[in-house]
Amino acid sequence: MCISMKFIDLKSLSKQTTLSISTLRKLIRDGLPHYRVARKILIDPDEFADWFQRFKCEGEAGSQDLDGLIEEVLDGMDIQPT
Repeated sequence: MCISMKFIDLKSLSKQTTLSISTLRKLIRDGLPHYRVARKILIDPDEFADWFQRFKCEGEAGSQDLDGLIEEVLDGMDIQPT
C-alpha cells in the first residue's frame, strides 16, 4: 500500500499563515496536530486546515473569511481542499 502524504515544516507554515514559529510551537503545545521525526516537527496541511477551522468566527465585524484564507494557503502549497 502506497500512501502519498505531504508535510510542511514550521518555517514554511509560518510563511504561509503569517503566524510566527513561536506561536506555532505554542499551538502545538495546545493541541495542533503534528508529527515529530527525530527533532523535526512536520504538519499535514489538511490536518492543519481542519484544526484551524475551530477558530472561525462568524458574524463578527471585520472577521476574515477563513475558508478563503485556507484556500489561499493550500493554493500556495499546490494542494486542493477535500
